[in-house]
Amino acid sequence: MALGLFVVLQWMLYALVIMQGDDFWYASSVAQGIPGFLRFLARHYVRANGRLLVHALAGLFFWDGTMIIWKIITPIFIAGVFVLIAKCFTGTKRQFQVMLAALCLLYLSLGGEVVAYGPLSVTTSANYLFPALIVYLDVILLLRMDSTGKPKGLLLLTGFLAGATMEQWGMIVLGYAVLLPLSRWIAEKKKPRLFAIAHITAVALGLLTVVLAPGNFVRMGSSVRPLPENFVAATTMLMNIPALWLFQLLLTAALCYWLFTLQVKKGLRALHTIQALLLILGWGFNFCCMFRLFGLDFERPGLVHSLFQIYDLFYLASLCYVPLAIWLKKKNPMYLVQMIIGLGALYMLIAASVSPYRPLLPTLFVEFVFIGLTALDWFAREKKTKFSLFAAISAVFAFTVFGMNFSGFYQNARAENINLARIDEYRKAGKLEEELVLLAVPRLDTAGYLCNLLEKDSFDLQLAYLRAYQGAHGIEDASIRFVSELFEEE
Repeated sequence: MALGLFVVLQWMLYALVIMQGDDFWYASSVAQGIPGFLRFLARHYVRANGRLLVHALAGLFFWDGTMIIWKIITPIFIAGVFVLIAKCFTGTKRQFQVMLAALCLLYLSLGGEVVAYGPLSVTTSANYLFPALIVYLDVILLLRMDSTGKPKGLLLLTGFLAGATMEQWGMIVLGYAVLLPLSRWIAEKKKPRLFAIAHITAVALGLLTVVLAPGNFVRMGSSVRPLPENFVAATTMLMNIPALWLFQLLLTAALCYWLFTLQVKKGLRALHTIQALLLILGWGFNFCCMFRLFGLDFERPGLVHSLFQIYDLFYLASLCYVPLAIWLKKKNPMYLVQMIIGLGALYMLIAASVSPYRPLLPTLFVEFVFIGLTALDWFAREKKTKFSLFAAISAVFAFTVFGMNFSGFYQNARAENINLARIDEYRKAGKLEEELVLLAVPRLDTAGYLCNLLEKDSFDLQLAYLRAYQGAHGIEDASIRFVSELFEEE
């Protein structure tokens, strides 16, 4: 029931999605037919990056000239990924249900910018979302091989394909391929089978087709920033963006749960209590800074800025310490495996460049597993009334975030529908030399890469999207002016 409701809510949201950003270029290449699209893929592999499989998938979604197929199957696909994840890391039907509900709520907790730049765009969803299906299918096959001792020939194929999707998901599946057999070796003193080595090799070969693509070297040569700058950008994106306030709260709650419940010596227990209280206070301070409450400005040098940086480092250290403590005390390495893979998928970007929001998706999915596993432990340990109350409160907040997202996409879609009507009228009138007045994006938090969002710090990029927008609608020579108007005036 929870999964069905999740899919319906996502269908409602996806119905409002309009074409944006790179979607225009992929759609225009598909319009040139199969030869034109193949040339586009080859050029992209040589000049941009090596994500050949996911780029081909993105093109297929535009083959009917619309985004309807993508809008229908993507919510089902997300639900399917959650089912695979739940099957990977649960053992009973009840655990499966709890994990599934937790994953749905965690996804609903993601704010406008994260979903607008990621799953609610055709091209970015093909890059950062769809590889999750083949990755967790591969993980299931790997876990079944470990439990039955029988190698699965299909595992080599899924491993290669998962590695060949894109850099972050390729590193995630490589992390699972290495750490799952290794953790079992440490915990049960069982050496990895030779087939596990073959699987790691298949994943690595798939990943190399992406990493060693000529386009990667061209792109890195023109966009690499200093490592410290990239480290700060990655950390800020994970911990300090308003769109993730609820996810950050739930992750903080998971960390504090373990700090309060792990059975340790009295002196260490006191330190754990202090650490948990500091995490709670730190989250509140971070929340106030992100939303500029009480006049707190973390960007201006001073005490607030210093405390803000200290909080980030303390939080990052807690993310590393808590799963390690779980492993040492409960002899369960799965929490540490998730954290290593999740953080690794994000911080690997410091070697290249950190784009806004989109690279968070792979890391968030892995961190969802950490929080979901924590929920399972609490569900098994505590009285169900306490767990149910916390779950109900979390659900209220998650649905509130979803409602805000829905409202933003609705307003933007309504503005775009008005723009399309104006463009149609403009073309029919045949006065292409006159100025075309269009509505600006009313809700920037859910705008993503919409072409008429001309921010000063990314003007060149948005101007390129504007030209692609003009080309897609046959108004290449039009002089466009964006204005903000009340819908009531239409």
